[in-house]
Formats: sequence, C-alpha cells, structure tokens
Amino acid sequence: MNGNLMYAIFPIITFLCYIAPAIFIIWFLVKFLKVQNERNFIFKSISDKLDKLENLNIGKQENLDQQESLVNLEKQDQPHQEHIDSPNT
Repeated sequence: MNGNLMYAIFPIITFLCYIAPAIFIIWFLVKFLKVQNERNFIFKSISDKLDKLENLNIGKQENLDQQESLVNLEKQDQPHQEHIDSPNT
C-alpha cells in the first residue's frame, strides 16, 4: 500500500515543482511593480517640493534684483561730489 501511495503523490509533487516557479515569478513581478510605483511616488513628491523651493528662490532672486536696480537708480540720481585739491588754496 505504501508503494501505491507514493506513485499517487509523485505526479502531484512534479506538478507543484512546475507550478511553484511560475507562482514565485508572478509574485515577484507584482511585488517589484508595487515597489517601483511607491518609489516613483516618492520621487514625484520630492520633485514637486524641489520645484516649489526653486520657484520660491526665483521669486526671492527677482526681489533681490529689483532691490538692486532700485539702489542703483538711487545712486545714479545722487549728484557726484568731486573733491578738487587745488594747490593755491
């Protein structure tokens, strides 16, 4: 009876040996795609934050440029005072 049972189980074991790698590959691909999707989401959020930071820095740079131009205009409006050293005085 033990021999007949082994012959009955043997096809099931070989079937599982063929199916197990396919199931593992499918599981691995699904897991890999989920991890890649999560990684892309994280990169997207980082990219959005960097874009916001860059926009803030551009705005700050524009403000600094405007302030510099105003200071330059004020300097141009002031008359230049030249000191003349005359040897006769």
